[in-house]
Formats: sequence, structure tokens, C-alpha cells
Amino acid sequence: MLPVFNLPFWSLNYEAWYYALFAAAHFLHGRRRMAAVGTAALLAGPKILILFPLWLLGVAAWRWGADLPTRLGGPLVVVSLTGFIALEALGGQQLFWHPRTRWLPPSYSLYDYIIGALVALLIVGLAKTRLPMPGVRFERAVRWLAGASFGLYLLHYPLLNFFGTVIPGPADGAIHRVLLFVLALGAALALARLTEQQKGALKRRLRRGFDAVFTKRSPPALERQEVS
Repeated sequence: MLPVFNLPFWSLNYEAWYYALFAAAHFLHGRRRMAAVGTAALLAGPKILILFPLWLLGVAAWRWGADLPTRLGGPLVVVSLTGFIALEALGGQQLFWHPRTRWLPPSYSLYDYIIGALVALLIVGLAKTRLPMPGVRFERAVRWLAGASFGLYLLHYPLLNFFGTVIPGPADGAIHRVLLFVLALGAALALARLTEQQKGALKRRLRRGFDAVFTKRSPPALERQEVS
């Protein structure tokens, strides 16, 4: 089900199950692993499971990308960008069949996997490419914006709807569009920073709760781990 007040939330419903499935497969063993993975898969259902490989591409890029030789960085960037541009020039999604059934995600096609693979290659390629390092001020700005990206993702849709309603003037007017963009982006970034500041406290509360339930304390090194 899509939350009509904030449509981008749809992906969180999928990702929550991906984390659960990955944790069950990674941290459990034997029959417990089989039972946990099987139960989670049954509860998640086919719509969520069929896009699981896209999430696993991110895992693969994170885990194995660092092992690739540095000399492959540039070629991977070129291949991924060239592949994407070529596919879009030929028609993009229109090249693939879009089956319509309630068992599949909306607008599903094999194109999703191809784009996911190209994005994973692009991320790995950029990570292995020697780029000029930015100055301290630019680095701080990038880190600040990166820290607000998740909040921006979660908040931009309702803020666009809100400001689009309260800003006077025709919706297709240039002034209306500029104000809508600036106000929605500014409010999203400000609220995102407020929510990001709560992550450390929330993480500590969750750890204490799990420790109380399972009567097991976290390792000291884990308790001191800085939230990123």
C-alpha cells in the first residue's frame, strides 16, 4: 500500500524487509537462519522480494568494490555512463515489457535491474577513481548536505504539497515555481538537520532496550561507535 500523504515512503516499506532478510541470513546459522529467512520472505511477499536483487547490488558495491584495482575506476565510470546514455537514446523503459499484475511492483520491468547494475558500477568506479580532493570548506558543505539527504528524501513531498497550496499565484508561474523550490528545499534541509541530530540518542535508547530484552550488553567498542 502506498501512503498517499507521502508517496516516496513506498521504498522504506521495501527496504525494511531487505534489512530484515539480510540480517537473518548474515547473523543466524543453520535451521534458525532457514526459518527466519523463510518467514521474513513469506511475510514480505513477491512484490518486495522481486526487487531484492537491486538492494543486494548496493551490498555488492560496498563489499567488493574496494577489492577492485584502482585502474578499473575510470573505465567503469565510462562504461556505466555510456550504457545508460545509449539505453535512454534507444528508448529506455520502452524497450522492455511492463507486465501488469498485482503480484509485481508498479511499472516493473527488467530495465530496473539494468539501471541498478549501471548505478552500482558507477558508484564503484567513482570510488576507485583518483579525483582532486576538495578544500576543507567544500568538504564540510558536502558532509552537511549528505547528512541531510535522508531527511530531504522523507520530507520533500509533503512540503512541496504544502507550499504549493499556500503560495499565491498561478501554479505554472515562474515566481510560484521558484518560491516553491526554495521554500520546500530550505524547510526540508532545516528539518532534516533537526532529525539527524536525534539519531545518536535514538540509537543509544534502542541499544539499551535490546540489552534489557536479551540481557546482553553491547561490546564497549560498539557503544562508542560514532553514528554516521
